[in-house]
Amino acid sequence: MTEPEFHQLLLTAGKNAASFAERYIVPRLPDRFRYHVVLNQSFDGNATPDEVLYPQDDGRDVVCDSDRDVVALLCRDGRCPEWIDIGVEAIGEGFTLLRLLCCGRFTNDVEKMYYSKTGLGPFGIKSPYLPPDYVEGSRFDIPRI
Repeated sequence: MTEPEFHQLLLTAGKNAASFAERYIVPRLPDRFRYHVVLNQSFDGNATPDEVLYPQDDGRDVVCDSDRDVVALLCRDGRCPEWIDIGVEAIGEGFTLLRLLCCGRFTNDVEKMYYSKTGLGPFGIKSPYLPPDYVEGSRFDIPRI
């Protein structure tokens, strides 16, 4: 996957994640995004030889102020994580913080990207974290930072 292709998928997934979250949350979300990227969230003991691992990413969280920073972080030698779960995490002054939980296996094979059949490559849209007392159909506030 090329960087421009990944970039476009990131932008689309971010908009979709925000739109999905607004079904559940009270505040209107700002259109400007920042990103909380959590690397190596998968079990990679069965990685195949064509999948690249970056053990130095274990336990690594990165806050990216722009989509271009995310592309620079996650596009490596024509590869990206096989899956990236994306969802709204918090709201800040003039921005929405998106959480990106990333697979530790990097691939250039679109067929290995978990959500390619949805047209989003590695990106899977997830809900905001639901509060423990969540009642189906209700709305809740998300953390503010």
